[in-house]
Amino acid sequence: MVEANRAKFEHIDAAEIASRKAFVAATRKVGNVLEIAREEGVLMPFKQELQAVSAEISTDAVKTRIRKEERKLMQSAKSSTSFRSNLTGQERNEHFLEEETQRQQQIMQEQDQSLAGLHSDITRLHGVTVEISSEVKSQNKMLDDLTDDVEEAQERMNFVMGRLSKMLKTKGMGIFFILFIKIYY
Repeated sequence: MVEANRAKFEHIDAAEIASRKAFVAATRKVGNVLEIAREEGVLMPFKQELQAVSAEISTDAVKTRIRKEERKLMQSAKSSTSFRSNLTGQERNEHFLEEETQRQQQIMQEQDQSLAGLHSDITRLHGVTVEISSEVKSQNKMLDDLTDDVEEAQERMNFVMGRLSKMLKTKGMGIFFILFIKIYY
């Protein structure tokens, strides 16, 4: 998606894209391996072993021993440079995780903003649609009223024309001439 729309994601460089691709590929491989292991029933013994080890580790005696060993390691690690390199590696990992978390939050905020904009656009379009609908109904009512008026005028005109033709047949040209003069003067 990022590669297809570089203009929108110009803040992401090629190295970052490669890093993300590698992360996704590694995640998929782990998922595939877990799926295969699950299908073959390999995970069940591991799960049982893990539960047994977890129960063993959670005892108070083991916890106390682990704390003592950690203290010894911490004291000896203050002078050791190998522990410091591990610590910096841990710090790098933590820093990477923080950056990724921030990046994901930024992406979510951008998506929320896009959704909010889309919502306002849809709301505006709904208002326009309602306005157009009411205008069309109003125009239809006006057309119906006009049709009724035209039909009524047509009926009156037919009535008058019928009377005139009847009058012309019976009374002659003199009355027609008088009506003609009265109408136009």
